[in-house]
Amino acid sequence: MVGELERWEGWVPLATAATGGQLPSRPGLYRIRRVGWSGLDYLGQTGTGTMTLRKRISMLRGVYGPVMPYRDPHTAAPGLWALRHQAGRDFEVSVLVVEGTTQWRKALEAVAITRYRLERGGSPTLNFGRMPAGYRMSSANNAELVAGWAAVPRRPHH
Repeated sequence: MVGELERWEGWVPLATAATGGQLPSRPGLYRIRRVGWSGLDYLGQTGTGTMTLRKRISMLRGVYGPVMPYRDPHTAAPGLWALRHQAGRDFEVSVLVVEGTTQWRKALEAVAITRYRLERGGSPTLNFGRMPAGYRMSSANNAELVAGWAAVPRRPHH
């Protein structure tokens, strides 16, 4: 299992990775870091159903927008946006194609995070719902939220 974690692909700019054909349309793990920094900001996995590495990374395009993105469709987007807002840094992504079951991918993700914690003394900056100091996670923008707003009575405009 651990040997499989030695096959990460090279780092590519996050801003163009999903649209530039630089990422495979396959399941796997991905890691994101600020350009010029040796640590990791986020480490995740994807591949259930049609959710490929390319599609999952494309869900982070809101990181480059003028306002903090919702945490749905990607939980790391608000934190990455905050890091970019705070320091003006850009990001890069590296992927590891992982074939097999969802359980296998999640096990490899857990091992990768554990290895990182042992080597660096802590988790990637934004894993486990963490945010940079001074920032608060945005809400989810999902069907439940929309349904909740639909039920709120509206005052007529005069």
